[in-house]
Amino acid sequence: MDSMRHLVVRPFLADVEAWSARGWCPPGLGSTAIARLLLRHAGLRATLVHRVAHWAAVNRIPGLPMLLQAANLALHGIEMSPSIPVGPGFYMPHTAGSVIHAEAVGIGVEVQGGVTIGQRAGDGFPVLEDGCMVGAGARVLGAIRVGAGGRVGAGAVVLRDVPPDTTVVGVPARVVTAPSPSVSISVPGMPAAARSGGLQAEATAADFGVA
Repeated sequence: MDSMRHLVVRPFLADVEAWSARGWCPPGLGSTAIARLLLRHAGLRATLVHRVAHWAAVNRIPGLPMLLQAANLALHGIEMSPSIPVGPGFYMPHTAGSVIHAEAVGIGVEVQGGVTIGQRAGDGFPVLEDGCMVGAGARVLGAIRVGAGGRVGAGAVVLRDVPPDTTVVGVPARVVTAPSPSVSISVPGMPAAARSGGLQAEATAADFGVA
């Protein structure tokens, strides 16, 4: 059985550090401060619920994954499949109206509110690679990849791959910035070997249940 520490505790502490890095709380939080952060922010609560649901799904615990998915929808307004492996350092500040059915989510990914990430017409699910960002109200549809460090603008409809370190906007999405040097992702507590490169290239991503 995959341990809860491996699939929930370690990546969730990295999630908290991602919130801290964005100024929501001071660094080096204790348990009381983390509890306060959870009480105040639905996005962090929803992330924790999803991590427990994914742990239950990986360990084939009957009924619990779907129960937690339903609880996330009822309490936080987000539909997020328990099967999705989400890398550490996930930042999701808003949840209302979001549907997330990705193939995998990498390390240090940011997803804003009101997004739809899922199938286009039964053709598979998107992959969000390390360090990418999906803006509010965006639609990322089909068996495509948002490359490492890629940025999807608010309200964009993405139907094709987004190259690494590239920003896309519009309907349908178009490139507005050219690729720059390889992204470097820093999530406190993450081994240095996992701070750059794509989702599939990182052994550390697999350590957190990201295929």
